[in-house]
Amino acid sequence: MENHPTWIKALLMVALVLSLALPTKTQAQKEDLPRVTAMAKFDLKAHRVTGKVTILVPASKKVRIVADSLVRIKGPKGKEGHFGPYAKPKRVTFKFSATFQNPATGSYIGPEGIVLPSSWFPQPEGLALYRLTATLPSRLTVVSSMDRVFQKKEGAKTTYTFYFPHPCKTIPLIAAPYHLSMAQAQGITLAVYLLEKDEDLAQRYLLAMAQYVKEYNDLVGPYPYRRLAVVANPIMETGYAFPTFTLLGRHVIRLPFILHTSLPHEILHNWFGNGVYVKGSNWCEGLVSYLADQRMAEKKGEGWRYRHRTLVNYQAYVTPDKDLPLIQFQGKYDPASQAIGYGKGAMVFHMLRKKLGDETFSQAIRELYKNYLFKEAGWQEIGTLMEETSGQDLSSFFQAWLYKRGVPWLQVRVRTAKAEKKGNYLVYITMEERGPQFPLQVPVIIETAKGKKKVTLDMEKKQVKAKAEVEGKPQRLLIDPDYDVMRRLTLPEYPPLVARVLGSGGFMVGGNSQVYTPLKAFLRQKGYKEVESSLIPLENTSQNIIYLGELPTNSPYLFHRPPKGASLYMEVQENPYHQEATVTWITSASLRETRRFLPKLPHLGAYQTLATSQGRLSTMEKPHFLRGISISIQDQAVGVNLKALLSLAQVARAVSPSRVIFLGEEHPEYGHHLAQLDIIRWLVEHGHQVAIGMEMFQKPFQKVIDQYLEGKLDLAQFLKETEYFSRWGFNYKLYKPIVDFAKEHKLPIVALNISREITQKVAKEGLKALTPEEKKEIPQHLDFSNESYRQYLKRVYEAHGNSQKDIKDFEAFYQSQILWDEGMAQSIVDYLSRHPDRQMVVIVGKGHVAYGYGVPSRVERRGIQPCSIVILGNDQELDPNMGDYLVVPPSSEPPFSAKLGVIIKEDKDGLLIKMVLPHTPAQRGGLRKGDLIIRADRQRVKKVEDLRAILYQKNPGDTVKITIKRGKRTKTLTIGPFRTKEEKQKPYHHPKAETESKKNP
Repeated sequence: MENHPTWIKALLMVALVLSLALPTKTQAQKEDLPRVTAMAKFDLKAHRVTGKVTILVPASKKVRIVADSLVRIKGPKGKEGHFGPYAKPKRVTFKFSATFQNPATGSYIGPEGIVLPSSWFPQPEGLALYRLTATLPSRLTVVSSMDRVFQKKEGAKTTYTFYFPHPCKTIPLIAAPYHLSMAQAQGITLAVYLLEKDEDLAQRYLLAMAQYVKEYNDLVGPYPYRRLAVVANPIMETGYAFPTFTLLGRHVIRLPFILHTSLPHEILHNWFGNGVYVKGSNWCEGLVSYLADQRMAEKKGEGWRYRHRTLVNYQAYVTPDKDLPLIQFQGKYDPASQAIGYGKGAMVFHMLRKKLGDETFSQAIRELYKNYLFKEAGWQEIGTLMEETSGQDLSSFFQAWLYKRGVPWLQVRVRTAKAEKKGNYLVYITMEERGPQFPLQVPVIIETAKGKKKVTLDMEKKQVKAKAEVEGKPQRLLIDPDYDVMRRLTLPEYPPLVARVLGSGGFMVGGNSQVYTPLKAFLRQKGYKEVESSLIPLENTSQNIIYLGELPTNSPYLFHRPPKGASLYMEVQENPYHQEATVTWITSASLRETRRFLPKLPHLGAYQTLATSQGRLSTMEKPHFLRGISISIQDQAVGVNLKALLSLAQVARAVSPSRVIFLGEEHPEYGHHLAQLDIIRWLVEHGHQVAIGMEMFQKPFQKVIDQYLEGKLDLAQFLKETEYFSRWGFNYKLYKPIVDFAKEHKLPIVALNISREITQKVAKEGLKALTPEEKKEIPQHLDFSNESYRQYLKRVYEAHGNSQKDIKDFEAFYQSQILWDEGMAQSIVDYLSRHPDRQMVVIVGKGHVAYGYGVPSRVERRGIQPCSIVILGNDQELDPNMGDYLVVPPSSEPPFSAKLGVIIKEDKDGLLIKMVLPHTPAQRGGLRKGDLIIRADRQRVKKVEDLRAILYQKNPGDTVKITIKRGKRTKTLTIGPFRTKEEKQKPYHHPKAETESKKNP
C-alpha cells in the first residue's frame, strides 16, 4: 500500500453525497474523530468535480484540513488550514472544485472511469469517520471502502450507499463499467470487479481471496471488515491497497503470478496499513512484505532465496547517495527506497522473529493488531509491544536498525586446534563488523569430516570471538547460509544480474543503430555514459560496462550465443578483472522489439539472462551463486593474481589508518628490515605521527634509548649500556638503518620487552618460580585460553627438539612465550595511552603476530584498535588468516659482521676456544683449540658480548689484536682481514658457529 496523492480518473457525470457515519463501537475513540458530509457533482467531459463538504470538528480538538494541490476550496480559511479547538463540536462547510485530466498525476476523471485515491476533496488530516452516497449512470459501478453497500436504481442512474463505520485516513472512489462476481467466505463478502467478463478469472481470485483471509485470520486476527474486493483499475497499471479493496491494473490483474505475489501482499494491508494505521515512518510495508511475500516463499522452501534477493536488491540499488535510515522511509518512489522500506524493513522483522522466537514474535504481532486496530501505531509502539511480550530490552536493536544507514559487512577469521578428547577439534571464530555496527545474531555451521554443528554468534559489539568443539576434522565454515541477517553480501554471493546493471551507472559502448535509441535514453537515466570501446578495456575500469549490438573483439568470450529465434538478447556477467562490476551484452533485432522490452526490464532484476521473441519473454535464467559466506578450513592450493600485486607504498597506505601496525620479520633477513624502514618512511612522509616499538630492546633500558636518540650517548655507549649483544644477539647492523632514521627524524623508539632475566627464568622453571618483586614487573593478566596458539607454539617447540637446554619443558616454554607477548602488548598499550596522537609501528618477529595470536590479540583485548598485521617472508606459506598483508622483500645481502670463526665458552678468566672452524680468520691467524682469549684490541674481555662489541666496529679489510693465554704463555695475534677478495661472495658457514650470534630464546 502507498499513500498515493492521485490516481487516474474517468469521464462521468455523477452526484455524490458524503454524510456522517454513525459510530457503533469504540464510542469514546470515535467521538474524538472528525466526521465528514459532502456533496459532489462530476462533469466527465470537462474532467471536473464540484461539491460541498461539511466536517464536524470534535470539541477541544484541533483539525487540519487538507486536499490535493489541484483542488480549489472556498470557505473559512482557519489558521493556516487549522480549525478548532472549539468549546463544543462545530461544523465547518466548504465548497470545492477540481479538474483531474492528467493520468500522470495519479487521479483522473473521464468517460473511461474514475480513479480518485485520496484527498480529492477537502478532508481532515489523519483519521476520520466517513459515510458515502454516490449517484451515477447505471452503466457504471462505483467502488469505495465499505462494510456494506446498498443500491437504488432510479431511471438511468443508480445510487450507492457505502457503510464504513470505522476510522480511516481517506475515502477513495473508483468507477467503471465493471463485471461483478461475488462469494461468501469466513463470514465476509468477497467481490471481484473486472473490466471484461471472465468468470474463470473471477473464480480464481475469489478462491485465492478466501484462502488468504483464512490464513491471515489465523496468523494475525479476525479480518477487520465485512467485505473484501479486488478491483481492476480502468486507467493505469497499479497495485494499491485501500480499506476493504485492492486496486490492480487491468493488465496486471490477468498475470497468473499476481494471484500468488501481489494479491496476498495487498490483502494483508487490510490488517496492517488499512487496519492498524501508520504513524510517522512507514513500517507497514516491511511488516507486510515479511508476513505475506517472504512467508509465501518460506512455505515453498524458498525463504532463504527470497531473503537473498532482498539483500541483492539492497546492495545493487542503495548507493550511498540514495541511502537513508529506516526511520525516514515514507513510501516507495524508486528501487532504492523500495529496497530500504520493503526489503530492509522486512529483514528487521525477520531478525526480530529469530531473536524472540516464533511464538513470542507471533504473539507480539497479534497484540499489535488487537491493541491498535483502527488506530495509529509507529515504531515506538511496535518496539514497546515486542519488549513487553518478550521481556527483553530491545532498545539497542531498534536504535541501530531504525536510525543507522547502511548494513553490516561481516569479516571472519577461523583457526583450529586439536582438543583433548581424541578425534575432537576446537574451532576458534573471530567475526568483525566493518562499517556501521548493528546488533546481530549470526548463524554459523561448522562442517567436519563427521557431520555438522550449528552455533550462533551474538554480535553486540564490532568484534566477537567464539569457540566450539566438534567431532571430526573441521572442513568448512558456512556463515548465514539462509540469509537470516541483513548484511552486505560477499562477492561469491553477489551474482551478476540485471539489478546490478540498473542499480549503478557506468559506460555503454556501441548501439549506433536507431534500434538502440530508446534503450540508450533509458540507460542515460540510470547513469550510463556513451564511450568508445577502445577507451575502456575491461582490466582498466571498475565500473559497469554495457555493450549494445556488436561485441568488440576483446570481449566476446564472456558471453553465450543467443538462443535460436531470439529477437532480443541480454546477458550479464562479472568483469573478470573487477568482480564488483558487471559486463552486459544487449543485442536487438528491431526498434519495435527494443521498445516492447524496455517496460519489462525494471521488473526483471533477479535474472542474469533474458531473451524475447516477438515481444514475449522466451528465456529467463537466474544466476548461480555461492550460498552463505563459505570459508574452507582445510589446507588447499591457492593462487595469486600477479597483475594485482601491491607495491610497498600501496601496502603502507592500506595499513596507515591503523593505530598499531605490526611488521612481522624473520630476524636475520636484512631485506625484511629494509622493507620495514620503507613503510616507516612512507608513513612519516605522509604526515603520520609515528612511534617505533622494538622487540629487541627491553624496558629497563628505555632511558638509554632516549639518551641515544637525543645525542647524549654515542653508538658504542648505546650498545654497551643497553647490553644489546648479550640480550639480543642478532647483528645490530640489521636494525641500525631503522634506529638511524628514528634518530634523524626525532621519532620515539619504545622498548617493548620485559627483562630477559624474567623470561629466561620462566622458560627454565615456569611462572611459579617468580618472586613477588619479579611478579610486579609482568602484566597482571596473562591469557592462556587460545588453544590454537598453544598448538602453534607446540609445533615450533617440537621442531627444535628442545635444542635449548635452558628450557625446562613445553609448558615452561609456552608460559615464557605468553609472558613475552603479554609484556610487549602491555608496553604498546601503555605508550599509546599516554600518547593518543601517535600510532605505533611494531618491529617484531612474525611468530609473535601470525594469525593475530600473539601480541595483536592482546593489544586489542586491552582496548587499542584497529591493528594491522604485515607478514614479511620470502618463502612464506600463503594463508589468508596469517595476517592482513604479505610482503616479499627482494633478497638483500646482510651488512658485514666480523667473526673470528671460533666456538667459545665463557670462562672465569676469559673466553675459552672450544673449536676453530676451517677456512676462517681465526685459523689463518693462528688461534687454536684451548686458547683463552683475555683481550681484544687491548680491551679486557670476559663475556661473549665484550668480544662482539669490539668486532662490531670492524670492516671486512680490518684486523683485530687478540691476546690469548696458551698454556702458561701469553701472546698477541693479529687476526684478519675478516674477508679476503676471494671470500667476498662466499662467506663461510658452520652449523655450530652460532656462539657469537646467539638467537633470542
